[in-house]
Amino acid sequence: MPGVRTVKVSRVHLAADSNSASETITPLSFFDMRWISFQPVQNLLLYPDAHLSPSSFHSYKSSLSKTLTLFRPLAGKLAYRPALDDVVIDCSFDDGVAFVEALSDIDVRRIAEDDTHDTGAFLNLVPEIAADEMPVPVLAVQVTAFVGGGAAVGVAIHHAAVDGRAFWRFVEAWAAECRADCRVVPGPLPSHDRAVIAVPAKDAIAKRYLSFLAPNRPKLPPTSNKSLQDRLRLTRRTFTLNATAIQSLKQRAKLLQLLHEERTSPLSRTPSTFEALAAHSWISLALAKGLARDRPAFLFFLADCRARLSPPVDANYTGNCLRGVKVCSTESNLTAPDGHARACAAIARAVRAVEQEPVRGIEKWPEEFASLPPGMKVNVAGSPRQAGYATDFGWGRPRRVELVSMNFDGEVVMCKGRDEGTVQVSVAIAAQQMEAFAEVFSRGLDTAKHSNIRALVGKL
Repeated sequence: MPGVRTVKVSRVHLAADSNSASETITPLSFFDMRWISFQPVQNLLLYPDAHLSPSSFHSYKSSLSKTLTLFRPLAGKLAYRPALDDVVIDCSFDDGVAFVEALSDIDVRRIAEDDTHDTGAFLNLVPEIAADEMPVPVLAVQVTAFVGGGAAVGVAIHHAAVDGRAFWRFVEAWAAECRADCRVVPGPLPSHDRAVIAVPAKDAIAKRYLSFLAPNRPKLPPTSNKSLQDRLRLTRRTFTLNATAIQSLKQRAKLLQLLHEERTSPLSRTPSTFEALAAHSWISLALAKGLARDRPAFLFFLADCRARLSPPVDANYTGNCLRGVKVCSTESNLTAPDGHARACAAIARAVRAVEQEPVRGIEKWPEEFASLPPGMKVNVAGSPRQAGYATDFGWGRPRRVELVSMNFDGEVVMCKGRDEGTVQVSVAIAAQQMEAFAEVFSRGLDTAKHSNIRALVGKL
């Protein structure tokens, strides 16, 4: 049976850099500490047309070493300091970043082109980070060569060190270094200075998060065997939406909202791509699960606060700067004929609330999300602007980019698609419900494109 074999595990150390020799400790902001109890994030990039030679691995390790001098905290570990009862990123450890070299006889074109994820193959193509007790490595990398040609780059990273925006900036910088591109990091150099987060009582808030999320520190909440079994029972599938389908979905939502909202309050704008796709995914999951009662239905997503804080944080900031956003509705609202309008409006209201008060209620964020009542829960990660498909290590753009660590039933991941104007939406759901989801999701797109909107809303 085709598989993946580890050939070598080596350690990549920071390239000599006297300017950063003393920068060994990076504190965690409350934005970072929010993720302290989460398992590492695993991303995979597939390049079926790549050709790797034995000497290639040395080049990729050397390039990674150079790139880490600009993203120094990624070479460290999450470390608990009992004297201060605090967690920091500590770069004084001298064992380096794990770099796994692997060989596989899996058909890389099949797993790159099949909409349904080969979860077993994907998991074997990304490295693991043991995260049950601190110190925990921030970063690990795996590069896999395929027997018939092709390559995979797998990256595992702890979310407490970076958010998605900063992560992809690091990966793109490493890829540019691999290409010997002199413009390794376009624009300003990365900034790791947590002092730019100017929020009152921020240190006390970070301490509160740590106490709540890691009560047995330095031990962290482990991944249970049940969680692993549940993860393997999920099916994951990727859908790619072109610009026409996206625009039709947004226009349909706008018209539905106008006819629905005129009885309450006027709608000021067409839904954004994120709002339209998040709403469509939320509704499709509800319908696929056969939900139509008046029970709560929740949608969660992450909002980038860099430009929303006062003062704003520069785009080159590499720490976390995300807040979780909760949107509440009911199953019956989502599955109503104008459910897409209602869902879009609810998401838009949540976005506006973040824009107006980006850190409102931050003291109780972890407790708020941990104490939700029973009900449907959908988590949306990424955004339609996240550009993983621009990552060129010298082999051209990847054929497939996926978040492998989709661990929850009802998880949705968005990113900018490979082709111009497209958006990729990947979904994890119980295996027995995936066909129903795919049918509802696709039918909704067809309805948006072809239906007579006024005839449709006339039934409301």
